[in-house]
Amino acid sequence: HGRTQSILRLSLMKQEETGQNTINETNITDIDLKNTIKTIKIPILSKAYARYSDIIAVLTTTSLILIKIKSIDSKNNENQLKYNILDPLEFSSLGDYPWADVTFNPMDPQQFALIDTKGNYITGKIPTPFRQSSKLSLDKKTTGTIYDPESLSSRKHISWSSKDSHILVMDESKLVEINLVEKWQSEIVQAKSWSHLLDLIQIDEDYKIMLTSMEVIILRTNRDLDQTTRILSWKHNLNDSDMTYRLFCQSIILQGKQVYLNYITSKKHNKVYICGFTMDQSNNLVQRIEGVSIIDIPYLPNKIQSLQFLEESVETIDEQN
Repeated sequence: HGRTQSILRLSLMKQEETGQNTINETNITDIDLKNTIKTIKIPILSKAYARYSDIIAVLTTTSLILIKIKSIDSKNNENQLKYNILDPLEFSSLGDYPWADVTFNPMDPQQFALIDTKGNYITGKIPTPFRQSSKLSLDKKTTGTIYDPESLSSRKHISWSSKDSHILVMDESKLVEINLVEKWQSEIVQAKSWSHLLDLIQIDEDYKIMLTSMEVIILRTNRDLDQTTRILSWKHNLNDSDMTYRLFCQSIILQGKQVYLNYITSKKHNKVYICGFTMDQSNNLVQRIEGVSIIDIPYLPNKIQSLQFLEESVETIDEQN
């Protein structure tokens, strides 16, 4: 938001009598982060925590900024958002290249990892308690790189894998699993000369989805495995020359089954390609849903930059029951 796209706008959802959730236009919090916002992420915690994260992570052109939601107080029928902003972590604290991606350890909410546009990565810690320090710290012992002189893209992705000590890092040509403690790495997916790796998203602590210029790939990362495993893939038959594709996932329960709908968007048009798969958590059986859909979202002159899906909280579900 704002002329320089540096303002983070936060608003609480309110539920109407019809059951629909809408944005409360009278209760909006604007936070000026001073530099252009590139990415906004909310960490996904392990199911063992049985709660959502209270952290909002923002990558700007110069730094990583973490915003911790302290409380949501109700006053005069209005909800007030209280938050703390930690000191920005400049990319210069690692090297000369801007941050490209950030991820959080599902098993340890205080630990994060960063990768810059060259492919250099490092892990860090969020201070606790906040009142004693507001500075993020980096662990220089975990730094490394997947730098490839032949890679022309600045797009990089980083994510936690099946163990606390394992991370996944990705550029346009490869997905690599790295053991930060034992200092080994293993190539999980390699793009051929006719293919490019485009996006990597986390469903939960056990599964991730990768988008390439040719395929959608399901990866299993749960803790029973020594390393990440590729378990399912299918061709999407989209324009393989469009390098702006991004992947988004929506989790729903349909007829008693856990369903994941995958939405593939482009920054070149307003069409959304939708495909999906079902998952049986009891035996880790993943099956693709036959057929695809394409929808057109009008009135977006800047094309589709991002998609978000409303998910009811545990508290809301309990209240309705």
